Amino acid sequence: MGEVPEGYFTASSPSYINWLILRGFLVDGKPDVASQMFRESLKVYPLSQAQNPRAMEFINGSTVAFNTIHANNSQFYEELHTVIDREL
Repeated sequence: MGEVPEGYFTASSPSYINWLILRGFLVDGKPDVASQMFRESLKVYPLSQAQNPRAMEFINGSTVAFNTIHANNSQFYEELHTVIDREL
């Protein structure tokens, strides 16, 4: 990977599929502080682009409905099989 510049946090994945899970906390019952922190402070890019990273694009998915819960029957094992096959 090479030398990591001071002040950087790096992560390497053994996977072909990466997930970045973040959690913001409510302040006075509102998500404004966490949302602003993610939009203005979080920067994710390859270390090779550290000198000239692309601008971050914040995509607001809060109004999009989608299912994030895996099946709780035998279908779960088919989902798992798909993931494992993708990684091989």
